[in-house]
Parts: sequence; structure tokens; C-alpha cells
Amino acid sequence: MNIKDTLRKASSTNLNEEICGFIIIKDGNIDFLKMENRAYEKDKHFLIPAKDFLHAKENNKIIAVFHTHIQGDSKPSTFDVAMSEATCLPLVIYSNEEKKFSFYKPEFSNENSSELERIFI
Repeated sequence: MNIKDTLRKASSTNLNEEICGFIIIKDGNIDFLKMENRAYEKDKHFLIPAKDFLHAKENNKIIAVFHTHIQGDSKPSTFDVAMSEATCLPLVIYSNEEKKFSFYKPEFSNENSSELERIFI
């Protein structure tokens, strides 16, 4: 299964809350590491606490952050952009309503995101 299909499948597991996690490199392949959404209003936001982020980073090569928008389009919100810029990690969003992906690359990124751009743009 390719990464887009993996993310679509993960996105459909719960249509009542935003699904979130990290796009990682595992055994030389792009894969998805699903994380628990710890936001108070899971239907409007996602939250991956710093402790969870650091644990995931210690054990994986994170190349992007992923989350869904259960309502509306796939366009990154102001918060999404700020989070991507703060972590210096690209952001992939999937809109369950549009059935469409978007990709945001922060100004400063530690990752070579050309492969992700090719997949999601």
C-alpha cells in the first residue's frame, strides 16, 4: 500500500475526530506512525504533546506531520502553518470532506521534502 492509501485508510478510522501522526521513513520506505490526538476538542483540532513528539523522534526518522480536517477543505489553518514553522517539519493534511491532500513546506526545514512534494502536490 502506498503512503496516500495508508493515510486515506487511517483518516477513515474515526470521522468524529482529527487523526494525527507522523510520516516517517521505516526500512527505507515512507510510512505512517499514528499518534493519539490529545486535543480537548478533537473534532476541531489535533494535539501531539511535546513528550509524545520527542519519543516518536527518538525512535523514528520523522519527515512530516500529518493530520486530517474532518470538516472543510485541506488548506492549512493559521495554527497549522505556525506549528509547521515552529517544528520546521512539512505538514500533510487530508480533508475527509474533499477527499483531497494538501502539503505545506515551512520556510526552514531540516528535511529534504522533494519526495513528499512529488507525492502530495
